[in-house]
Amino acid sequence: MKTASQSGFLFAVVSICLFAGCQKKVSVPGEFKEWNSSDGAFALPYPAEWRAQGGVNKDEGSSWAKFEKDGVSIRVDASFAQSVLGDLMGEAGDANELPDFMRPEAMLHVHNLDFYKDNYRDYEEVSIVSKQLPVGRARIAEFTATQGLGKLCGIRATATTRDRGITFRAYVPEDQWEDFEPVFNQILAGMKRGQAEE
Repeated sequence: MKTASQSGFLFAVVSICLFAGCQKKVSVPGEFKEWNSSDGAFALPYPAEWRAQGGVNKDEGSSWAKFEKDGVSIRVDASFAQSVLGDLMGEAGDANELPDFMRPEAMLHVHNLDFYKDNYRDYEEVSIVSKQLPVGRARIAEFTATQGLGKLCGIRATATTRDRGITFRAYVPEDQWEDFEPVFNQILAGMKRGQAEE
């Protein structure tokens, strides 16, 4: 019969394994499928073997997609409201003539920071760059955060198109970051406008 201290120790070991990285490592994907948001807001490649889900809310002018496997996650959200917000916060005039930090996608990226700090413990962005993607100009940050007792590393990106604000976030346990950083960047680099379905 187990004593209370033995049961407590067993519970602690199981808890640490669940939250600190005893989970199975995810193999780097080699095959990809194309996800197309039916409202035409975005399309991007995603790992063929992963769980994929998403949807569209036509009344709100929003859509999303999520791809997951064993603690590795990629999510994209697009909305008309975020596009309007980015335009309102950005400086008036031709955005192409603005410094990167004053462009609509950069202002929207900063505005959305509170969401990440509220939902990811110890959230910190370690680098930020601006880059042209097929979907449009984007503000891209690498970040670290804590989930349970384990550390996450990931990428957060914000882009604005003529009618949508788009956010992309992807993360992985810290010990798999070197393997997945190029995968996340490859997927992000392939993000473009989708094909609207009738």
